[in-house]
Amino acid sequence: MSDRPNNAGLVSVAFYFVVILALFMAMFELMGWSRETLQPAPIDGIRAGERAKALADLRKSSEDQLENYKLLDETKGQVRVPIRRAMELVVQEWADPATGRAHLIAEYDRLNPPPPPPAPEKPSEFE
Repeated sequence: MSDRPNNAGLVSVAFYFVVILALFMAMFELMGWSRETLQPAPIDGIRAGERAKALADLRKSSEDQLENYKLLDETKGQVRVPIRRAMELVVQEWADPATGRAHLIAEYDRLNPPPPPPAPEKPSEFE
């Protein structure tokens, strides 16, 4: 037997500590590199103008949809109504909740007809 103590456990712990420390340092360096190189371009005058134009177009489109009538589906009789008029119609229709509910169910049934019945199955040639 030798009088030397067994340092294998201490060496492996030190090795793992060094490896983990090196991995953390590499990750920290990678984060710094990505922060420097992968930043989006700053918003300059051209990009700001594009964004302002896109926002104006979006607001115009939304205003057009909220403030004007439009025929959506002639076969189903669906129209787009201005939002203020739609709110007035809902308040009038639901003044009597029973009538409003009946009208809502009738409109749902009218706009969503049941599917046609399935075709009869052909008999199997093995029967």
